[in-house]
This record gives sequence, structure tokens and C-alpha cells, in this order.
Amino acid sequence: MRIGIDATPMFRERGGIGWYAYHLTTSLARIDHENTYVLYHDASSQFPIDPSINQHNFSSVEVPKWCMRRQVRRDAIEVFHGTNYRLAAYGRYRSVITVHDLALERFPQHSKKIFGQRWASWRSSRAFARADRIIAVSHQTAQDLHDYYRIPLERINVVHHGGSLARNVDHTDITLEFLKQRYGLHGGGYILHVGGGGPRKNISGLLEAYSMLGDLRRRYQLVLVGGMGRWMEQIAQKMRQLDLTNDVVITGYVAQEHLAAFYRHASLFVYPSLYEGFGIPPLEAMASGIPVITSNTSSLPEVVGDAAVLVDPLQPATLAQSIKAILNDASIGESLRQKGLSRVKEFSWEQTARNTLAVYTGVF
Repeated sequence: MRIGIDATPMFRERGGIGWYAYHLTTSLARIDHENTYVLYHDASSQFPIDPSINQHNFSSVEVPKWCMRRQVRRDAIEVFHGTNYRLAAYGRYRSVITVHDLALERFPQHSKKIFGQRWASWRSSRAFARADRIIAVSHQTAQDLHDYYRIPLERINVVHHGGSLARNVDHTDITLEFLKQRYGLHGGGYILHVGGGGPRKNISGLLEAYSMLGDLRRRYQLVLVGGMGRWMEQIAQKMRQLDLTNDVVITGYVAQEHLAAFYRHASLFVYPSLYEGFGIPPLEAMASGIPVITSNTSSLPEVVGDAAVLVDPLQPATLAQSIKAILNDASIGESLRQKGLSRVKEFSWEQTARNTLAVYTGVF
């Protein structure tokens, strides 16, 4: 079988979908030495091909997006996989598309341009209709596809992500002292959040909960790792309103080895998102041995199981109580830590690759 993969996200500045494409292709290279793979990417590439996929049955083709369909036909690709909501081309026989979440359908008011979002939704609906199979990264995303686009659940395969996006997120030699000096941390420990600043990430609710911690704020800063984007001023205003300017550290984007260190040295990971298609950061925290509090909404209960404390993300007081309980009782934190280390073993990129390969084989 000749399989084509739109690997463009993997060659650009890697966000979540870029890391998904990276881990999928490198894991396929490890487990499948029979089928032939061609990785397509456009001319804006920033990353070289990974050495682990330089083998006889893998090759890469740099081609502009508008030429990809013609190139795929020329290469006699039989199954084509769009990794990022879109089908830039079609396989000779079949096509597969991955859908990571439907956040903008759930929260269209957060789109930069409403009309642009309508156009994007229309394009997505066309791609979903043309794909022979759709890979959803969670049962929540599968249900959203059914609810918003009326796609029969029988056309959808749920294939979970692995346990982390970045490489070696559960290992680092960077010390806590280094993080304190580099990022201006103080106090004995910190509460960690990893993610963007968009409204569905619920940073505002997290700040409100943190403001209710009383004396614990002197011992534990709140550290927000990730780009806040166009929401930065709104978040800063909330911090001033709650008098948290000296207690909250916003790092922006950090190097992967620094991210691993932030996970490893955190006292607690809190992720009160309003909606996720999957939700990898809680798993990354678990892999690092950190107790986790997250939301009881969308895909997050599906991902964390009973290995995290689940709260209503719209109730900051409840979130604050859960934070206090864990930070004041080491036995609760240790129990969550052990459950988390066990839970994260249920997710691996090799299993993601095997399940994805089964989808390719099933449609061929």
C-alpha cells in the first residue's frame, strides 16, 4: 500500500498538531516496514526530516500546497491522510482525515473573524464529506462531529493521542534553582498551567481560584507556561484586578527542555479548560509525577480517568478548595501521583500509530 501523509504541520513551527504529525510518522516508521509512505510538506518548512524516518519505505516531497493534489496523483498514492482537518489531496482509492477538536464550532465567538470562521467551517464540512474515514482523537470529538456536522458515528474511528506532545517531557536535568533564576520565580513551589490564553482555556477562572488561596499564595506561585497571544492584556488586567501581579508568572513559549523542567518541579498541575478535543497537558503532567486537577467537561474525564481531581471549571471556589486540599495534604497528592503514573501508561504514540495503520488498512 502506498500511503501519503500531509506532514506540513510537522515541518512548521510545532504546535499541538505539528507534534501529532511528528509522533505519528516517527512511530509508523518504527512499526511498519512493509507499506510505502510519502510525507508531503510545503516550501515553508522550518524543520529537517527526522533521522528516525529516513528509511527505505519513507520519503518526503516538498511541494506547494496548491500542487499537492497533482503530486499525490503522480506518485500513485493509494491512501492519503490529512492530519489537520483538511484534505489537500485524495488517495487513488481512499482518503482519511484527522479532526483534533471542534473548538471554534463550540465557541465561534472566540474566532478572530466570524466570516472567516464560517468559511473555514464550510471547507471543513466539504473535507469531512469527502473523506472515506475520519479519525477523531477522542469520543468527545467524535460526538461533536456527529452533532455539528451530522456525520454518522460509523464513519468515525476514535484514535487517542500518545501521552505527551514534546519529546522527553518526563525527563530533564534542569534544576528548580535554574527555573527560579531564569523566570523570576520565588517561594517554595509553584502551581503550573500549560496552554494558551484563549477564553476556553479559562485562565480567568484559574486566576480567581488562585486569588482565594490565602496564605498558600505566599508559598506557591502560579506559573502560566505558553503564549497568551491577543488575550495577554485581558489576562494582565484580571491579574491587576485581583492583586496577583507579584504572585503570577507568565513565561510565554519556552524551550522543550524548560517545559519538561516546569512539569517535573511543579507542586501541582491545574487545567480548568472549558473544552478540549483531547487534552494532552494533563497527561504530560502525570508522566512527570505531578498531581493533576482538571475539568469535568468535554474529553478531559475520558483522558484522565480517575487519576485526577475533576471540578466544574465554572466554579472557582470549588477549584480553590481542591487546590488547598492537595497542597495541604501530602497523602492526597501522593495518591494522585501514583494514579497518574499508572494512567499515562495507557497512552502511547506507538499505539496511536498501530490504530491509525488499522484505519489505513480498513479503507484500502
